[in-house]
This record gives sequence, structure tokens and C-alpha cells, in this order.
Amino acid sequence: MFASGRKASSINGQNARMRTRSASIQSDRSLVNGDPGLTVEAGTKMNMNAHSEPGIENANYFRPYVIVILLAVFALSGCGSDEPGLTERGVSTAYDASGTKLGSVRFDNSCIDDAQPLLVRGLALLHHMTYEEAREAFSSAAEIDSGCAIAYWGSAMTYVHPLWPDTILSDSQIAGQALLDQARNATHSSTREVAYIDTLEAYYRTEGAERDRLAAFLDGWTRIRDAYPNDVEGELFYALALMATASASDKTYALQREAGAIAEAVKAEIPDHPGAHHYISTS
Repeated sequence: MFASGRKASSINGQNARMRTRSASIQSDRSLVNGDPGLTVEAGTKMNMNAHSEPGIENANYFRPYVIVILLAVFALSGCGSDEPGLTERGVSTAYDASGTKLGSVRFDNSCIDDAQPLLVRGLALLHHMTYEEAREAFSSAAEIDSGCAIAYWGSAMTYVHPLWPDTILSDSQIAGQALLDQARNATHSSTREVAYIDTLEAYYRTEGAERDRLAAFLDGWTRIRDAYPNDVEGELFYALALMATASASDKTYALQREAGAIAEAVKAEIPDHPGAHHYISTS
């Protein structure tokens, strides 16, 4: 009786081991590299060698997905800016129509690449206060990219001479406002460029003396400086507005000193920036 019981027990143990092995093989068939959809033939071993580390199969399995995600990130980062529509252009050297170097600027904008040389030329000429030539450059940029908002803004800026003793003429005011209307309707734009347009339009729409227009001009560039602290050109136009609104009776020259400090900081970053040089000497 005892022998028969031991035999039955032995048979039951063998059956249990067979069931365990069968379950193990079934597990191998239903789970490879963490994916229930992948199988291996019964009895084969997973691809692990003596140099494998725990989890390496999972890493290999997910690698194609990681590559796809990285490619998507790089594609999205192609715009070069966190602002929708705006492209960070980096420092660009500007040249006039004859090829003479005008200095370097950093003009982030939404316009097409073919328009960039003319846009940076127009901006550099604005800082040089060579307004008619700047208008030609911006107008040519708009011919290349008719949806370029900042090109129309630049042309409108050429009618404003903050450091000159003149005041804007009525014909120029009409022409400038028409350009700003085009800028607002342009398809290649961004939130920052709209802020540029708003600031200039505040100047155009302010009634009264030139000092009142320039005060509105300063208010706009102050808001841009607060909103976009890394915008070099916004910093310099803010410095320009400071100098334009400084009171001759203020012998502390506080605004001029602030403008000069801004220009010095930009000059340290972009040594040949025309605005930095002009506003340092003027302040």
C-alpha cells in the first residue's frame, strides 16, 4: 500500500512538473521583450548572452519608437522659436546695395528666407538713421514676400525720426498708417511682430505734439521689453525711445544713462551692431 502510494505520488509530481514547464513555455510564447504580441517557438531561449544587461531587450524593442519621437521633436523645433510663426534668425550681417557692410543685427521674424537679406539691411539702415534707403530695402522685401508683416512695419518706421528735430508730416502719417494696415493683414506674422506693429501704431494714432507721440512710442517699447527680454532689437528700440523722450532739463541724464547701458550690453553681445554704436554715442 505504501509502495503504491509512493508511485502515485511520484506520478503526480511528474505531472505537476510537466504542467509547470508547459506554463513556462506558454509564457515564452506569449511574452517576448515585454510585448504580448510577439512569440517564440516552444522550448527556445530568449536572446540573452553573457554580456546582456537586465532590460536591454526592452530598450531594443522601444528604440524605433524613441527615434520616431526624436525626429518629431527635431521637426517641431525647426521653427527655432517657442513663438508660433516666429523664426529665430540668429545674428546676421547686413550689406547695402553696393555690398558695403552695415553691421550685424538679430532680427527674428516670420518671413521667408529669400526676404531676409533685405530685412536685415532695412533694420541696420534704420539704426543708422538712413531712412530712405531703409524704406527701399523693406519695400523690396515686401515685393519678395507680400505676406511679410515686418517688412510693412519697417517701411512705416522710416517715417518716424525719434532723435531728429522734425515731426512727422501729414502725408507721411497717412502713408505710414496704410503700411501698418498692410502689416496687420499680412499672413507671415507672430505675436511679437504684432506687438511691434501695435507700438508703432500707437505713435501714429496719438494726437497732439511730437512729444506725445514719442511718449506712446516709449510705452509700447517698454511693454515689448518686458514681454521679450531676450529680444535684442526690442531692447535697442526701447533705448532709442528713452533718448527721444529724455528731458533736456534733467541734468542727471538718467534716461540717457539707461539707454547707454543697454547699448553697451548689446555691443558686448554683437560688437558691430549699428544700433549699439549709434545709441552709445548719442547717449
